[in-house]
Amino acid sequence: MRRGRRSRAGRKVLLRFCREIREEGIRGTVSVLKELNIPLPTILAKIQEQYGPSLEMSKKYL
Repeated sequence: MRRGRRSRAGRKVLLRFCREIREEGIRGTVSVLKELNIPLPTILAKIQEQYGPSLEMSKKYL
């Protein structure tokens, strides 16, 4: 039983880490596209295409 608890806790930590890494990647992508003067609607479309979040979630990265 102890092992089950540890593996669930480890899974939560891993999922949180993966989410943070993904968000960091999205922020980096947005930063580069803004530096290249890409229009915001195009940036939103690229974020959704590459990472799959909804339009509302994509807007939070702008």
